[in-house]
Amino acid sequence: MPRVRLPYCYKASFVKKRRKTVHEGYLHGEVSAEVPELTGSDVRTVAEWANLLFPDDGRLNRTKLAHSRAVSWNGGLYVPAGLDMEDTVPADVIAGTLDILHDEVWLYDGIYDLGIAGSMSAAIGDCIRGSGALEFLGLENPFLRKPKPKFEPSDTIVNADSEAHRAIVQDIVESLVFIDGTVWKRVPSIQLRLNLNRGVAKAWVTVVHGSYGYNNEERLDDKYKIDRYLHHRYYALNEIGRLLADIGAGIDVGWLVSELVIHDAEAISFNGASNFTARAMESCVLQYAKSLGSMTDGRIDDWMAVRDAVIRHKAFPNEEMSQENVDRFLRLLDGSEPDPWARRQHEDIRKYVAAYRSANRDRHTPMPAVGHHDSDRWQSA
Repeated sequence: MPRVRLPYCYKASFVKKRRKTVHEGYLHGEVSAEVPELTGSDVRTVAEWANLLFPDDGRLNRTKLAHSRAVSWNGGLYVPAGLDMEDTVPADVIAGTLDILHDEVWLYDGIYDLGIAGSMSAAIGDCIRGSGALEFLGLENPFLRKPKPKFEPSDTIVNADSEAHRAIVQDIVESLVFIDGTVWKRVPSIQLRLNLNRGVAKAWVTVVHGSYGYNNEERLDDKYKIDRYLHHRYYALNEIGRLLADIGAGIDVGWLVSELVIHDAEAISFNGASNFTARAMESCVLQYAKSLGSMTDGRIDDWMAVRDAVIRHKAFPNEEMSQENVDRFLRLLDGSEPDPWARRQHEDIRKYVAAYRSANRDRHTPMPAVGHHDSDRWQSA
């Protein structure tokens, strides 16, 4: 089996020899693993679909569809390693020594799952692309008037988060396989994502995969992430009827996916109700963690139970969230005194959790054709 080497970057603080000033920057290391080489006959296709790319609303009204699929192998779910499960990454691009100055830097976003990681990925992405690490290593940047102090082996590193990044990238490289000469990655799930914004008469539907790599432990610990999350709701690939029912009337729905064929529903099972509830719970746990000292014993008990329910969900994502834990979560929301923005978020959380838990999981509604559809006029076949 070929051995693949992937770089990782980490923030470090160091002190020059016989000096006291602490300097900060990024260093890099690498991890490696043997990657299984497979053929199409070794894997089983569990779902396939087409993504709409570069829609053209001009006179020609052209559309470009990129066909994607998910396969099962050795108990895992795999998708192409490019961004959005569309781009094909040739195996020979990463089968050799891959260093921080490699020309094919575009492949990192898909393999590392940096594409939606936001500001967290900025420093890591820059380092992988050479800029952060090169400055830290003292190589002159023409855009800087004063180069950073050069790191040397004799310098003392006083603080570094290398192990956390090494562990993430080690898990990534161990999740790769080569199938017919292209790179595939193991993902926790694939699902339909509905982007439905409050007060906006437009919605979008795409196929996405569950977070892994640098997005695996993304936290909902600020307003932007919580607000974005409430606008993103997830469904199993065969829950199109349920998704359409949740959209409601008078919404223009843009379908960026079509031609969905499911070969193995069990392999792509996904519990959207528990997913939404658990992530909303996590935002609540993080929000109230700083005020535990002023809580009553009853609220502390509720907070601990909700925290444990979130932890359990990450270990058993398809398990139903118990009504007891949902009730504890809602009590935490009811017992707070939020500002107007937070009060609106709480109302949405309560509404969406209730809708998810009560909605019928329609497994038979066909997918609309790619393009835009008025939600009032869409009829199940």
